[in-house]
Amino acid sequence: MTIRTLLAAVLGASVLAGVVACNAGDDYARVCIDRHTHRRVDDRRCDRYGAGVAWWYVPHGYSAPPVGRRVDTAHGATRRPAGATVRGRVPIRGGRPFGGRPARPAPARPAPRVR
Repeated sequence: MTIRTLLAAVLGASVLAGVVACNAGDDYARVCIDRHTHRRVDDRRCDRYGAGVAWWYVPHGYSAPPVGRRVDTAHGATRRPAGATVRGRVPIRGGRPFGGRPARPAPARPAPRVR
């Protein structure tokens, strides 16, 4: 095996390991939501109380709504993804956790009728 072949093999393995490591540790931010309505609430509610609220993990590149608006349930999860790095919180006015334009609010849904 020549030095050139050995160097190419080591370099290729290093690049592959770097790609796998980057995907495993995706960045997320978290916001507190009401479990029943999926509306964002003040983050202090998740810090203090566990009943009826949960952390919503927003992946890098997606927006989080302001307090009072629904989260986009297609982008995020209530369980912290395995290997995820949580990089802080989102301001109460909403927006992208890692910069970018503010969130586009989810469409409002009418409240259910109580009989």
